[in-house]
Amino acid sequence: MKKNIYLCAFTFLFTIISCQKKSADQDSDPEQSKWLHSLLADYWRDQAAFDTFGSTSRGETKYNALLNNDISQAYLAKADSFDLGYYTELLKINRGALNETDRISFDILKKNFEMENEARKFKFELIPIQQFWGTALSFMQFGSGESDQPFKTVKDYENFLGRVNGFSVWADTAVANMRTGIKLGYVLPKSLVKKVIPQMSVHTNPDPKKSLFYGPINKLPASFTAAEKASITASYTKAITYPYIH
Repeated sequence: MKKNIYLCAFTFLFTIISCQKKSADQDSDPEQSKWLHSLLADYWRDQAAFDTFGSTSRGETKYNALLNNDISQAYLAKADSFDLGYYTELLKINRGALNETDRISFDILKKNFEMENEARKFKFELIPIQQFWGTALSFMQFGSGESDQPFKTVKDYENFLGRVNGFSVWADTAVANMRTGIKLGYVLPKSLVKKVIPQMSVHTNPDPKKSLFYGPINKLPASFTAAEKASITASYTKAITYPYIH
């Protein structure tokens, strides 16, 4: 399941507005409004575990070492159950008893769930490599040292190695899923695949120093000790060259 980050962001925005703005609608039910605010806050907190890259981009650190295998059947089942649970709770709230601002928040979250449910029909997990979005592209962007993945402390560098391990699992799943997709007829158009191949292969240089993922090593903070720099460099070099030496 591809989480719709934009709708989640809008939901959060309207949640904040709802919590801060006093209602001009005297007929609104404060209990229903409180219920909605609580549900939105819980959803925003809990969905971060399903959108770890987005969590990092928002400045949260809890999942900085995690890369979800978001195309595995186990993940998809868990994510679907998560969405269904919150969707069911949302529908228990009386929308008509909410003020105008809260109704907007209600409608955005409801629409988000409905879009996620509709998206499942397209089996995106069988075509996990895309030209413009997806875990593979996010992994490269974050690993370059030029995106939202922090590389300021030793722990930060260790965190991304956790995502390297996660991506290895994801990639194996992607290969298996694409083989299944070929059998079932779920494939990208040839014209797109011809663009995706060079987009991905450009990052497979066996020389670690020419790799996109060597970017963070080129920017090792001066505050790191010589031993820390040597250890991190060795770990990243090993991670980058692993496919070529095994």
